[in-house]
Amino acid sequence: MASREIHVARADAEHAQALAGGDSPFTIEVRFLGGLTGVQREAFAAAADRWTRMVVGDLPAVLVDGEVIDDLLVLAQGVTVDGPGRYLGEAGPTHVRPAGAGAAAFLPAKGIMSFATADLARMEADGTLHDVIAHAMGHVLGMGTIWDLKRLLQGAGSSDPTFTGAGAQEEFGALLGTGVGQPVPVENTGEPGTRDAHWRESVFRDELMTGSMRAAGNPLSRLTLASLGDLGYQVDVDAAEHYALPDLRALAVGGETVPPAAPTEHGILLLTTPVVLPDDRLQGVAGGGDRSAPASPEPLGPAVPSPRTPLSGGGAAAGTWADRALVALEELPPDTDATVEAVTEEVALRFADQFAPPDRDYEGLADRPRWHVAVADALDGLRLAGLTTGQETLALSPAGTAAVAGARHRLADPGEADQRSLRSRPEPGGGRDAAPPLVVAGVISAPLRDPASRRDLGFSEDENEPVPVMVELNLQFHAGVTAAFERLERLWQRVTGDVPPARLAGRYTAGELSMREIERLVAADAVPARLVSRSIHHVWPDFPVREHVDASSVTIKVDAARNSFDADGRGITWAVIDSGVDADHPHFAAHETLTHDSVRDLHRAFPLGGTPTAEGALTDDTGHGTHVAGIIAGAAAPWLAEKPGRAVYATESRYNVENPDQPMRRPRPVDDPQLLAGMAPRARLVSLKVLGGGGTLQNRVHRVMQALAYVREVNGDGVDGMRIHGVNLSVGYEFDPRWFACGRSPLCQEVNRLVRTGVVVVVAAGNSGYGSLTVMLEAPTKFGLGMTINDPGNAALAITVGSTHRSAPHTYGVSYYSSKGPTGDGRDKPDLVAPGERITSCAAGANLAAVLGTDRAPDTAVYVESTGTSMAAPHVSGAIAALLSVRREFIGEPERIKRIFVDSATDLGRGRDFQGAGLLDLMRALQQDI
Repeated sequence: MASREIHVARADAEHAQALAGGDSPFTIEVRFLGGLTGVQREAFAAAADRWTRMVVGDLPAVLVDGEVIDDLLVLAQGVTVDGPGRYLGEAGPTHVRPAGAGAAAFLPAKGIMSFATADLARMEADGTLHDVIAHAMGHVLGMGTIWDLKRLLQGAGSSDPTFTGAGAQEEFGALLGTGVGQPVPVENTGEPGTRDAHWRESVFRDELMTGSMRAAGNPLSRLTLASLGDLGYQVDVDAAEHYALPDLRALAVGGETVPPAAPTEHGILLLTTPVVLPDDRLQGVAGGGDRSAPASPEPLGPAVPSPRTPLSGGGAAAGTWADRALVALEELPPDTDATVEAVTEEVALRFADQFAPPDRDYEGLADRPRWHVAVADALDGLRLAGLTTGQETLALSPAGTAAVAGARHRLADPGEADQRSLRSRPEPGGGRDAAPPLVVAGVISAPLRDPASRRDLGFSEDENEPVPVMVELNLQFHAGVTAAFERLERLWQRVTGDVPPARLAGRYTAGELSMREIERLVAADAVPARLVSRSIHHVWPDFPVREHVDASSVTIKVDAARNSFDADGRGITWAVIDSGVDADHPHFAAHETLTHDSVRDLHRAFPLGGTPTAEGALTDDTGHGTHVAGIIAGAAAPWLAEKPGRAVYATESRYNVENPDQPMRRPRPVDDPQLLAGMAPRARLVSLKVLGGGGTLQNRVHRVMQALAYVREVNGDGVDGMRIHGVNLSVGYEFDPRWFACGRSPLCQEVNRLVRTGVVVVVAAGNSGYGSLTVMLEAPTKFGLGMTINDPGNAALAITVGSTHRSAPHTYGVSYYSSKGPTGDGRDKPDLVAPGERITSCAAGANLAAVLGTDRAPDTAVYVESTGTSMAAPHVSGAIAALLSVRREFIGEPERIKRIFVDSATDLGRGRDFQGAGLLDLMRALQQDI
């Protein structure tokens, strides 16, 4: 080496003259910028020497950044970035010769090779350092980085890209042994930078310019040298290193992969769109020219350098990030310091709605998403290319200012790669199966992210149309909530150029934004690495208020059945296996729903691990069981009529942005108290308490099984002595078919056993019909999930009930959360659907406390809304009780009852695994010709 800072490698002069006819040999100057050990510098030098043994002819000298270069200048450095195995390095040309350079058009003049020091040390230890450095220097020479510029790459992005240079085709034919030239297979797997930029791994395996490095000793073949000749270099193909195709080449050429040893990806980031120098930078005769710089070099023109394009990871094309960074730099407000963070925020404010899905991912253990890294790398590339100045605070150079117009044009008319990225966004109206919009997960709420959900809320599905939103401020913001609002206000106005959001009480603001504006706003706010520097906690829809067991009884025609057939449940008893029933609720008073002599002695609590007892059975800490019971039986109107001054207080549920699991309740008028009644208002209920008392709503199964066994015991033998005619089970657990045979769990068998004694058992299907699946993607994906019927809904003899809309099931269909069939062993479930969304029924326990606190109004019956298949099942229980009260011949015939209701159900036009036989219809059931 000439010095520790520079190494100049030259082809043999006599050899160059003999082959190329010139007086000056091809030269690679490696300029060391620091960060490299002596051994590592020697590896760069050896790579330059290796290439100049084979690339021999001189190129026209050019002026780059005030310096005359002949032939190739490589800037080499080691950088401390991260640990080994993540960011390895970058390589490629930053400047290429002008289009007017003849055969040398677009051949690189200047490039960079930058490697992470941790990976350099690792490669030094495992023996691959020399080959990896030589491979990367091949990219600086133009392998895979100027193929497009030379129009020698065909089928980029397809399943079969090829290199079409004549010399390379001839050498490939020789390798195949056919002697007939044919296009050379280019890598067709991996991400941009790996695919379309290397020889195909499945065909060439260990040639130096494939995309993986298994071990040292990768030859530089005649094929690679011939391809450089096709690019415009003068090469000595006879100086190539010995190489032969793998033994399985015939399979590989046919499309079958050669079984590799586990490859190690280079992880080198490629510079693929370098600055194309203007023609006036040519310095005349190749090899000659004055190396001194002119006093004021001309601007570099509109072409911009590409920053780093990863060999893996996908996302937008590298040049796109450079263009975005250029535009962001120019568009920063005049009073803003152009720091990297400020430019990154500006990129988000202008372009975040165009990010491709991989751009938002986190690489390995990185603490920032890939798009943050891409912007930082783009700014590094702009600085290296002379388009920006400064380190901490950036500014556009004259050349950078000249390049902005070209950047704007390219962003307005993206190339093929970026068109593919844009097409990866879901189309408006894509429905629940469409890919989720490209947003920051956890910040933008699901109802906003899903076009179908926006439609259901009455909002536009068009991502460019404003929708009403509320923004919840980050209470952890370092300067307080007021400062968080000020930051949000600034970003909001930068995104919309419109009026700022309205400040609501506390931590919320409201306004209108399109989905694309929301994405830009949230991405810009999330630029600071620390949570305490971000102003947004969550973005919610500003939910519309809609109109209300007073609405759902009409849906399943219970009111009509009561008026036409007097089907009110009289003389029928139903057990509610749940969290207990609050006997003090006025809903159960008038018809002695819980206190009649026929049921007074039957109520039981089943404590965890204890003996059943009557104590506590008629209390309900959670309110779940009371709500379920009120849907089956009881009524408000008779109680109201007994004494003047009594009142009904009903609330509706509104989405609670602070705690989505606990809805906000607000009063609503009750137009007709007669409709505040169970499906079978005169039926009697037995409270069998299996939840609470130290447990939760996911309590132990054995308590449920105890309750089922208790019903069998109470009923004794035969139908004549039956005291409990049916059971409602709005409790259960999610079933995994791997556990045991579907429908054969202990709980399911207990249900079937009870049905065989003549008791109807109605079961909620469960609310697990929608969730996340981790598939071959980078993040979980939301799906409507089949085969999600909960136990004991898998029991063959149970009537398993899914949920539908309260008042418009034909329009809105089956609830998205309602568990879906078939069962794990292929049986049709659910059996029916019934209203389960926002169902009004009795308030008790926690439900009551949420409305009135600890004080119960003595002359007020309180009703609340609740949602789930837990609410759907008691609609069916009440309807069956109503039918049995007028068709008593079917008491003790649960399977016939099931058939009646299945056959009379109304088809909603949905799939069998969603709706079962259809919507419960009591009038049609009563009119069945049985």
